[in-house]
Amino acid sequence: MRMNLERFLATTAILAVAAAAGAGCVVNQTVTPGNDAGGGSGGGSAGTGGSAGTGGSAGTGGSAGTGGSAGTGGSAGTGGSAGTGGSAGTGGTSGADGGACLGDYTLNDAGTIPQNACDNLPYASTTCPTDGGSTIPVALDFCQRMQKHARAGVFEVFFNCLASISGNACDDTARASDVQACIDNVFPQACMAPPFTYDGGSVSCADIATSCSSISEAQCNAVVNAYDGTTREDIYYCYDGQTTYQPNTGDCASDFVDCAYYIDDYL
Repeated sequence: MRMNLERFLATTAILAVAAAAGAGCVVNQTVTPGNDAGGGSGGGSAGTGGSAGTGGSAGTGGSAGTGGSAGTGGSAGTGGSAGTGGSAGTGGTSGADGGACLGDYTLNDAGTIPQNACDNLPYASTTCPTDGGSTIPVALDFCQRMQKHARAGVFEVFFNCLASISGNACDDTARASDVQACIDNVFPQACMAPPFTYDGGSVSCADIATSCSSISEAQCNAVVNAYDGTTREDIYYCYDGQTTYQPNTGDCASDFVDCAYYIDDYL
C-alpha cells in the first residue's frame, strides 16, 4: 500500500540531501530544454621513488700467522640502485560503476539485484498496527520503492544502510530519521546522470531549478541521479505535467518531491 511519506519525510528534509553537494516558486513550472551535461574525473597519485642502497662494509685485514703474510683488505660494497618512480594513477570514472560514484551496476559488477531483496531486511516480516488496520515499517516501504526505481549501484549501498537500522521498526519518527540519514549518505554518491532528449532539446536539473526557485540544481541532481534512466524521465514528465496524473500540490517543490517519491501514482 502507498504510505504518506510526508508524515515522516518532509519536503525540506528530502531536498536537504544535497546540502553537502552545494548549498518562492514560479507559477509556470514547464521545463524548458537546455543543453546540460556533467561528468567527474579524478587523477591517481604518482608513486614515490625507491630508496638508494647503502654501500657494503670494508673487509677486515687477516691476522698475521707465524711467519705468514698479512691478510689483504676486503673490497668495498657497491652502492644500491635508486628505486624507480611509481606510475601515476588513472582518473576515476564518473559513469556506471566507475568506482568514483554509484551508477547502473553493483559494486561487484554483477549488474543485478536479487528479486525481493527487501525481504531480507531484519524487520521485513514486521507488521505495524494503525488506526485503520496495519501497514509495513517505513524503512521497508522505502526499500521496496527504491528497489523498483533506483540505479543498481545506489540501491546496493542504500539497502546495506537500511539493513543496519535497528530498534522498534514501527517507531515511525525514529525510523524516519534513520531512513533520512541513509538518503543523505547514499544519494549524493550517485553518478551524474546525463540529460535526456525531450520536446526537441536536452532536459536536466538545470531546467527544473530554472522553473522552481525553491529547488537548486544541486538539490534536484542529488535526488534524480539516484534513479534509473526510465524513472528519471518519468520524474521529468510528471513534473512537467506530461503524465496521466499530476501532483497539483500548488507548490513546485512539493510537486517535484511527489514525482520523485510517488512516481508510480502518476503514470
